Amino acid sequence: MSILPSAAKEVNAAIEKLYKDLSERGDGLESFVNKKVDLVVAVSGGCDSVSLLKAIAGYESPLKGRVICVYVNHHISPNADKWAAKCKARAKKLNVEFVEKDVFIRSKEQGLEAEARTLRYRALNEVAEAENCSAIVTAHHLDDQIETFLIQWMRGSGLSGLIGMPYIKEGKIPVVRPFLKIPRKRLETYARSQHLRWVEDDSNTDESYLRNFLRLNVIPELERARAGFKSAAGRSIEILAETSQILNEVDEKALQKCLDEDGNVRLDRWQKFSLPLQARVFRLWLQKKEFPPLPRTRLEEILRQIRESKKKAICLRSQGKKSIVVNGRTLLIREVASDENPDYSVEFTWNGEKEMRFKGLAGTLRFVESPDGFEDCYLKKKPLLFTLAKRSRTRIKIKKLRPSKTLKALYQEMNISEYERGKVPKIIRDGKLIYVAGIGEEIREKLYQGNGKKYSFEWVEDHLL
Repeated sequence: MSILPSAAKEVNAAIEKLYKDLSERGDGLESFVNKKVDLVVAVSGGCDSVSLLKAIAGYESPLKGRVICVYVNHHISPNADKWAAKCKARAKKLNVEFVEKDVFIRSKEQGLEAEARTLRYRALNEVAEAENCSAIVTAHHLDDQIETFLIQWMRGSGLSGLIGMPYIKEGKIPVVRPFLKIPRKRLETYARSQHLRWVEDDSNTDESYLRNFLRLNVIPELERARAGFKSAAGRSIEILAETSQILNEVDEKALQKCLDEDGNVRLDRWQKFSLPLQARVFRLWLQKKEFPPLPRTRLEEILRQIRESKKKAICLRSQGKKSIVVNGRTLLIREVASDENPDYSVEFTWNGEKEMRFKGLAGTLRFVESPDGFEDCYLKKKPLLFTLAKRSRTRIKIKKLRPSKTLKALYQEMNISEYERGKVPKIIRDGKLIYVAGIGEEIREKLYQGNGKKYSFEWVEDHLL
């Protein structure tokens, strides 16, 4: 048998599997069995996606429903509109529907490639949802999978990154990649056998993009070093994916063992796990609570704080409108009030009140009569500033026979995590720091001579729940 029919047979088998897999899917409420499978096919005009569209358009089956060719125009290349026209003509020739979606990259915070990918999938999902399609289909192939593995490996990713792209990515509209086991050259062979014409994206030769550098320089060397490298690498990625699935099941069972009825983590149960399992369970719990992902270094610091802190209540990390909180022997996520601000500052005048509250803060500032406190005339003479600003480099002297220290040093001595420091109340008078909650008062400002009563500050937090 020649190479050309073999390539066509391999591609067609992948499309047959695609329809079979989607037709057998069900979510407990609805199944695609005996239902037409409508597809959104992502097409860029390149060899891979043109081959995908051709194979799907030519596939004949009772399962086959609508085929919608979608070209997402990022308007990055000056040739983008020409490519859109070619894709439209191709769709018309194959007698499939065509939709062009325009997207514009406004921000490059994630990097150009990542922003473009985010917008692209958003556009594909919009079409799929509007047309009530069964799935989105992309032309990612084995070479893409290996490139993704190498990129993630070079970034130091864990198992979840190294497993690459799944055959089916679950979601409201699943994304299916039927060509993941087929090498790029195989698809080129198929395209030529079908007399297809495709466009070449000029950015694919730009080696400033890591993926292109790997494709043009590294992977060819690996192929020369070992024949069959791509197939072997593909098998390794599959094994990693299977291992990841098993570990995910272990994580889920472990998490369920240490949750209370409110979905919070019982620390006495969680701490019975090995340290690596503690980390995996904690990460899974954060994911389920929709807490933003944390870098490994920050995650490790939070886990250290959980294990070592002797405080009954501690805020480990705030991000967005959520905080990770330890309350007693329970780990929970607390919703942060919309007006909480780490740079929160309020100027006030004290007129002898016993206590004061500040809008948006879960606590009370008390003025407690004390022989070791500040004289009342000192506190009343000038306005005071209540602030949550960290002021880590500011020095304060809290003991008579000890030198002054920076707040950073005192935070470390008192085992106050970096994430808590922006929530520690402080009082400033005339530009001088005179009180830090949980740490102490500036003794050098207690030398004011007067005959009035003396008062110390006390910050009392409301119950975290």
